[in-house]
Amino acid sequence: PDYYREQIAGMYGRLESLLKTAVPQRSPEELARAARALWGGVQGLCVLALSDKLDIDRIESLPEVADSLVGDYVTGLRSAP
Repeated sequence: PDYYREQIAGMYGRLESLLKTAVPQRSPEELARAARALWGGVQGLCVLALSDKLDIDRIESLPEVADSLVGDYVTGLRSAP
């Protein structure tokens, strides 16, 4: 439905805005791609954790793994040409 598409677009817009602050040298297209990659990655982690398939009990908590994904991805965006 349209309302759902609007909510998703708003979420991506907020994420792109945050990424623009973190990596202002990136183009709008790169920020849009990064927002979708990060959202997909975090969503995947959550789905795996909820289905008990992530196997993080012995390693770290889900927030720590998600922080690692986002932090490392943004670091890569900052350092890549």
